[in-house]
Amino acid sequence: MVVNLIGKVTRTNTSLVFQLVGAAIFVSSGESIFSNILISSLRKTVPAVDPLQVIAAGATGLREVFPAEVLSGIMTCYMDGLSATFLLSAILACCASLVSFFAPWVSIKGKTGMVAAV
Repeated sequence: MVVNLIGKVTRTNTSLVFQLVGAAIFVSSGESIFSNILISSLRKTVPAVDPLQVIAAGATGLREVFPAEVLSGIMTCYMDGLSATFLLSAILACCASLVSFFAPWVSIKGKTGMVAAV
């Protein structure tokens, strides 16, 4: 079965919309999960450290802002946040794989010798 030109455009546009909207939603979701897990983990593991200072310092500025005594606990909390974010990514990749199994396979090559009118 050959898809006509309008079908190709519709499928391409639909695919791009889902990619762009999905990226916008899930990047912010991943950042939110990371921040929330980091803050809650910091309050449990290193209660003397202000979580907002950790977020403001960023991953590259931690060694400059905090002493070595608390740095180990902060790194552990960072790993907790990253693990939760990577878990979200893995779950979404599995969902996308499962959904792709239900999409029909359709040839978009066209018949040989046909020229598409633009």
